[in-house]
Amino acid sequence: HWAGRVLRVPVALNIRAMSLPPFSVRLLLPAVLLVVLTPRAEAQRLATLTVPLNGAVPEQGVPVSVELTLPVLPTDAALGLSEVRGSEREPVPMQMTAGTTARIHWLVEPWAGGPVSRVYELARVPGRSGTVAPEMNLADTGEVLTLRAGEQELLGYHHAVQAPPDGVDAAFARSGFIHPLRTPHGQVLTRIQPPDHFHHFGLWAPWTHVLFEGREVDFWNIGDRKGTVRFARFADTATGPVFAEYRAEQEHIVLLPEGGEKTALHEVQTVRVYRLLAADSYLLDLTIGLRCAGDSPVRLLEYRYGGLGWRTTAEWNKTNSEVLTSEGRSRRDADGSTARWCLVQG
Repeated sequence: HWAGRVLRVPVALNIRAMSLPPFSVRLLLPAVLLVVLTPRAEAQRLATLTVPLNGAVPEQGVPVSVELTLPVLPTDAALGLSEVRGSEREPVPMQMTAGTTARIHWLVEPWAGGPVSRVYELARVPGRSGTVAPEMNLADTGEVLTLRAGEQELLGYHHAVQAPPDGVDAAFARSGFIHPLRTPHGQVLTRIQPPDHFHHFGLWAPWTHVLFEGREVDFWNIGDRKGTVRFARFADTATGPVFAEYRAEQEHIVLLPEGGEKTALHEVQTVRVYRLLAADSYLLDLTIGLRCAGDSPVRLLEYRYGGLGWRTTAEWNKTNSEVLTSEGRSRRDADGSTARWCLVQG
């Protein structure tokens, strides 16, 4: 039950099962180096970054990031990240996001027999002429925004309204959902508007049992005409060598019985897809932030489902797919339980 506060629901989907050990980043900013290095140097070191390892790095690598304050640089300055391996410097693909301070992102690579702490250097490097298309990129048809690795499509976000099948109530039209979600080899893992549940939309996140201004609202079962969720606008997008991302603003709309409508919740859905080092895997990081649209509070009432839904491919059934949770529950007894993680495969 919240009013004027933000509810954030982070979800990480590993499109191949992998163990991600915890990592921390220690940032060392040797200010004296900024003074003694001259513009004529081949590479001007700006920061030294140390990543203590708490476990073995899997073959896919592990995404890490650090926020730091950089000195004022020319707008055309090029930055590069290198891993320190003895006397050698190995270039590492990195991506920078801007805010009140800069944040750089990269992947820690596996290193058999390597040290327990990995050391990186961020430096200003000679600029390169021309532009290179980012490996992790976006393509927009005007209806679906697709996140890609090169030319390989990984997932699509529907920002245009998806009409229901012919002959089905128009109340089942919706925007703001993910489909298709693909495996690294291209198989589709999602399904939308199946005949048994026209209100199912691939990977989507409506709430089912909500109290708003004295009435109970259902944003999940949109055929009841009590509520729906709509795409509003893109707040931001990003592409680069490490990940592609979009931030979409969505509105949770109450459909009033007397006619008209009212927005109850503003949602910001952030979807980031990381390029991993193993060819048969990628990492999808989904974060959902919710805040009240006005002064009226919103209360999420207890219900057996809601919040985040995944309608899986029609190719799966109870004989060729399985469910396993961190608590050891399976398809037989996982329903309605809580868990730290859930594995679904088929």
